[in-house]
Amino acid sequence: MSAPHSVRTMIFKPGMIAPATGVLALGAVSAALWSRLTHPANFMPHGYCYLWNTKLIWLHVVSDSLIFLSYLSIPFTLLYFTRRRRDLPFNWMFLCFGTFIVACGFTHAMEVWTLWHADFWLSGIVKAVTALASVPTAILLVRLVPQALALPSPEDLRNEIANRKRAEVKFRRLLEAAPDPMVVVNREGRIVLVNAQTEKLFGYEREELLGQPMETLVPESFALGHLSRREVLFANPQIRTMAKGLEGNGRHKDGHEFPVEISLRPLETEEGTLISSAIRDISERKRAEIALKLSEERFSSAFEHAAIGIALVGTDGRWLKVNRALCTMLGYTSEELLSRTFQDISHPQDLELDLEYVRQILAGEISTYQMEKRYFHQAGHVVWVMLSKSLVRNEHGEPLYFISQIQDITKRRCAEEALQASEEKFRTVVETAHDAIVTANIDGDIVDFNQAAERMFGCSQSEARGRALTMLMPERFRERHRYGLKRYHQVGESHVLGKTLELAGLRRDGTEFPLQLSLASWTARNQRFFTGVLRDISERKRIEDEIRDLNRQMERRNAELSAINRELESFSYSVSHDLRAPLRAIDGFSLALLEDARHKLAPEEMAHLDRVRAATQRMSQLIDDLLGLARTARRDISRETVDLSQLASEVIAQLRASDPNRMVSVKVVAGLVVEGDRQLLRVLLENLLGNAWKFTSKRSEAQIELGVSSDGPEPVFFVRDNGTGFDMKYADKLFGAFQRLHSENDFPGNGIGLASVQRIVHRHGGRIWAEAVVGQGATFYFALNGLDDHDPSPSLVTMGSDWTS
Repeated sequence: MSAPHSVRTMIFKPGMIAPATGVLALGAVSAALWSRLTHPANFMPHGYCYLWNTKLIWLHVVSDSLIFLSYLSIPFTLLYFTRRRRDLPFNWMFLCFGTFIVACGFTHAMEVWTLWHADFWLSGIVKAVTALASVPTAILLVRLVPQALALPSPEDLRNEIANRKRAEVKFRRLLEAAPDPMVVVNREGRIVLVNAQTEKLFGYEREELLGQPMETLVPESFALGHLSRREVLFANPQIRTMAKGLEGNGRHKDGHEFPVEISLRPLETEEGTLISSAIRDISERKRAEIALKLSEERFSSAFEHAAIGIALVGTDGRWLKVNRALCTMLGYTSEELLSRTFQDISHPQDLELDLEYVRQILAGEISTYQMEKRYFHQAGHVVWVMLSKSLVRNEHGEPLYFISQIQDITKRRCAEEALQASEEKFRTVVETAHDAIVTANIDGDIVDFNQAAERMFGCSQSEARGRALTMLMPERFRERHRYGLKRYHQVGESHVLGKTLELAGLRRDGTEFPLQLSLASWTARNQRFFTGVLRDISERKRIEDEIRDLNRQMERRNAELSAINRELESFSYSVSHDLRAPLRAIDGFSLALLEDARHKLAPEEMAHLDRVRAATQRMSQLIDDLLGLARTARRDISRETVDLSQLASEVIAQLRASDPNRMVSVKVVAGLVVEGDRQLLRVLLENLLGNAWKFTSKRSEAQIELGVSSDGPEPVFFVRDNGTGFDMKYADKLFGAFQRLHSENDFPGNGIGLASVQRIVHRHGGRIWAEAVVGQGATFYFALNGLDDHDPSPSLVTMGSDWTS
């Protein structure tokens, strides 16, 4: 019995029954769901809403169909675009947009379908899918907008491309301008860029090198090491510089090798990491190093075999290197010296001066020094040496070590000490002799003056030394003495040598006395000298009378000075006590009145009281200045060697501290040393330098100088400034007490300072004067001949030799 043609007979095998059943069940469910979605369920198609108006229906059909087709084409276009531009940022957003647009397109397709079919459940499902696609897309789009806004605009991209091109051009120009050959290689070690210096150094044309391996320029013996370093640099690109200063060999096109120094540096580019190699030909440096090595070897040989001791000494005093001669000289082995410092073996009496020289040379005050000093030999005895030391600094001026040259002068010192002992014996004889012994050089200037001569002529050795012999003779004999010296210079003869003569001498006080002279000549150190033995042959009674007269004069002078001192002390007491009390009362009561009745007084009355107080305070200052002037006049003088340069530097430092805002150029000549009272000389400099500081206060470029002029027979010191100056017609008022040449409003002061300066100079047996031009500054000159507590203007007594009656 056959089945109808529309019926298909299905035969199931036993193993197929279960799967077939599942498929049928799934199909039945799907069919039921589809039937549910497409069942009109008594809904009417949208066409009924349009009353089946043909024009209206086709208007919606055509519009929704075109929208559907347009929506359907957009995702395919986006898909094509994203597949071609996988480098675009946020390309996943295009997929979200595509899904959303497809869903929107199907909603319009369902609008056409539901015109005739009331499948509104299906239409709702399509809209729900569209909603599910649109909401995440909208959320992601909102979150994406700030990132999208941060993307560069097309104009920014064009500018960046232009900047990169300019940077590349600049890089190439810099590469070409580099003084050293530059070679850039890629990760494969191929040369991608070279400059003109590379062509010049290696002899290749640029086109011959591009694309070639870097090993083309490196000999085979260095190729493997260069490759390994390049691989390390590629493996660690964060290292900015590798193998800086690496030395090796380069290979020229003609095959010869030459020494080079190579520096490698990674470069991050759009094409990836590149390696830049800076190559420097160091052939000249290598030759210089070889020459330096030979020089060092020669120096080392000369250092070790030098006849005198040579050492390198650290700035801390430790021996760094010593030669054989020094070890032999001091009796130490090289190891023993290198474990010590020069301080360890220096004589304590010489060490302080040596260390002071070391300090000065380290401070840059001197560049080298030489001194005689003593070292302790390893055996314990003293070795006298002549030490010459200089400092070696690095290129930054920092001290490295000292070079010391040490010469053994022990034998010379022994000879000098023996000679000195002999001279001391001779000096003792001369100084203890009862007769005056005077020695002069060939120019007639006194070089030696014994104690008997001091007693005979009434002047000290320091006063006589360096002065002409004419100071010892009356005026009527001096011209003849000069003629005799001139004749001796011309013909080498003198009629007084080897003879005993009776002459007239001149004491410092101007009195003449008869004397006996025996004159001889002698030569030392290629210089001719004259020595005269002089004996006072006046009657003893006359000498005693003169001494008594002198004593009486001194006693009267001392009594006068004592009386003056008592009067000064009385005056000082009166000033300091009797005058200060009423001044303090005026000032105190004026202040009390100001404080108690301030609200009752008119401004003019308060101003009057202020002027009263200012006047009393000024009077008090004047009293202080008068007392200071009086103390200067009667203060006991202490004689010592004084460094005026050091005192001036201290005074200038105080002036700068009191007025730190002023810019003043100060020049102080070093080594200005005098004999005098340190405290008084300090007061002198404080006044002179203080005046210069004050009277240059209105100068924008103030200049002050302390110097010395030695054109004349005595050193003349000066303090010069470029301040306001003064009119020379008033110069006679400069050194008077309370004399002022400028207004109090312009330059404050009491007019006491220069009066004190004059008294100090006179008490040192000197003189002071000034020169000035209005508006161009002033110069104060002073000379200090010696200390004299009694005569403020002592006469300058002179001496001489070779005269006859």
